[in-house]
Amino acid sequence: MRLKIYIYQVFVILGIVAIVSAGYFVLKRFYLKQLPSLLQIQEKISIPGPLPGPQRPTRAESLNPDEIIKWTNDYRKQNGLAVLSANLKLSDAAQKKASDMFARQYFEHTSPQGDYSAAELVKAEGYNYKAVGENLALGDFKDEKELVDAWMQSPGHRANILNPSFKEIGVSAELGQFKDRTTWIAVQIFAVSAPQCTYPSLSLKKEIEQKQAIYEQINKLYQEASDLIEQGNAKIQQGNEIYRETGDAEQAEIYWTEGKKLQKQGKDKIDEAKSLEDSVANLPLLINQYNKQVQNYNQCIAK
Repeated sequence: MRLKIYIYQVFVILGIVAIVSAGYFVLKRFYLKQLPSLLQIQEKISIPGPLPGPQRPTRAESLNPDEIIKWTNDYRKQNGLAVLSANLKLSDAAQKKASDMFARQYFEHTSPQGDYSAAELVKAEGYNYKAVGENLALGDFKDEKELVDAWMQSPGHRANILNPSFKEIGVSAELGQFKDRTTWIAVQIFAVSAPQCTYPSLSLKKEIEQKQAIYEQINKLYQEASDLIEQGNAKIQQGNEIYRETGDAEQAEIYWTEGKKLQKQGKDKIDEAKSLEDSVANLPLLINQYNKQVQNYNQCIAK
């Protein structure tokens, strides 16, 4: 009778293996389907590397943004280009960029946290652009002309200043403590406004990104479930083999118990994944909606 009981237990355990595995793979096939890719907005962004300037014991007491624009336009006129118009929104974006670099002590087009790019700042000011560029400089400049001359001597910064596509400019120059010294940080933001185009919804994109993170979490849970169930199956198989070879049910029970424990952990992972399913059910639809907005916008600004 004892032998029959353990043989029955073996069949039950094998049945559990089949049921848990089959249930997992049905779910896995459903949820690991390919999501549509997010389309990219066709923006033109020109950001040459930040320009380190001279380091001196003395520097200009002030750098006037209007004078920086004047010298910038002088060089454009010398090269047969139309002058740039000062734009308050671009100037506000440039001022926020300069202040943030001092506040967080970095000298890059994007902060260490991945924000405060020229594109983001310009959008935040409500400026809808077709193309945008940014020049950065840090150093002890003696006046506005020396600052603009330094940019003009750098091929990438010169290209922004002499870009015929740009129509407007915003400038900021701020004196502050950077690292262990007082110095100037200057920012030029160039842009040409876009036609009257509806920009893709930033809130929709944020919602998609949040749901994508949950979707990835679901995939990770299913993968973890797969690993646990496979480990559990292997343990149970070991127990079955021990029992067949030795008839020692107590020794086999150690493996059966561990296998069922691993299977249970895998099943718990599946249940956790299933609890998140509803929150991402409409993700493909949202991506398609956003992609349509991007397509319309790209077609509009290309005109």
